[in-house]
Amino acid sequence: MGYDKAKKKAYDHIRYLRDREKIILRVKIWEKANPDKRNAIRRKYHRNHPDVRQRDNRNQCLRRHGLTLEDFNSRFQRQHGKCAVCEDLLVAGRKTGIDHDHITGRIRGLLCINCNALLGHAKDSTDILQKAINYLRVNG
Repeated sequence: MGYDKAKKKAYDHIRYLRDREKIILRVKIWEKANPDKRNAIRRKYHRNHPDVRQRDNRNQCLRRHGLTLEDFNSRFQRQHGKCAVCEDLLVAGRKTGIDHDHITGRIRGLLCINCNALLGHAKDSTDILQKAINYLRVNG
């Protein structure tokens, strides 16, 4: 039997993964035992790397709605970078809301934070929004 480089490479990779899993487990145990130290380390990291926090927030939001970055950018281009309701220019990052139907989860469009809050506070009800329009006409 000769020396098989492919087998050794596969074995080394498996050993690497096992070692990595052990390290991850040790880190999780330490984090659970030291939440204050863990939080301080994370705060310091995010203070020194604000771009990472912004990216993580964006990615978390996209995952929550089942969108990829390409889907988001495609929608952004179709709307010409404007809010679907008020047509103000959208600001990248936290100021852009992903509007969705709360019952079906279907994405309706990209909104500025104010229009997204408006629809949310109106509970996506056209009746409430119509009453608000009538109120503004009478009392505006």
